[in-house]
Amino acid sequence: MLRQALNRPCITQEGLARRINTKKSAISRIENHAEEIKLSTLEKFVHALGKQLTNLDFVNLSSCAKNTGNRMTSQFRKLNFWIVLGVDLLLLVAAHLLAYLIRFDGVIPLEQRANIPAVLAFLLSVKLVLFHLFGVYRGMWRYTSLADLLNILKACVVAGFITLGGILLLNRFEGFSRSVFVLDGLLTFVFIAGFRV
Repeated sequence: MLRQALNRPCITQEGLARRINTKKSAISRIENHAEEIKLSTLEKFVHALGKQLTNLDFVNLSSCAKNTGNRMTSQFRKLNFWIVLGVDLLLLVAAHLLAYLIRFDGVIPLEQRANIPAVLAFLLSVKLVLFHLFGVYRGMWRYTSLADLLNILKACVVAGFITLGGILLLNRFEGFSRSVFVLDGLLTFVFIAGFRV
């Protein structure tokens, strides 16, 4: 209903934002995630559009889970999602390689080079899954808010702990430099957040 009402040429996101006393980025976020809207916000939208809220239907939680799966499936079909995911992959690889270059002053020792492919495959999969779980891929990246940056930071911290924990359990960091993973976490946050700001 919101998208249909906003598609009319007589109302824009800026106009609607002024009517309900919010920012344009909040309108865009609500348009993209209308299933997460509060009832009070919905009432403001409806009133600002000159409409009236009459009937609300309640849905079983099991059908909500199906809708979440459908939303995820539709998200994977969007071209923008694949572009952002591809750039994120490149940035994650660059962050990890740059962490090694910084740690070893531009020359990565041969014994460390052997670690990179195995760790990088694990690191990329963990980070991408966590980015998805923390909602980094929700919404439009051009409307990144402080909450989105905090989600990126949380995902980077959790990914760092999972990676460090995994390497510690597997081989007690024999042949690995711990500072590379700290640098990787910092560079990942800077690169991923910088790309979205």
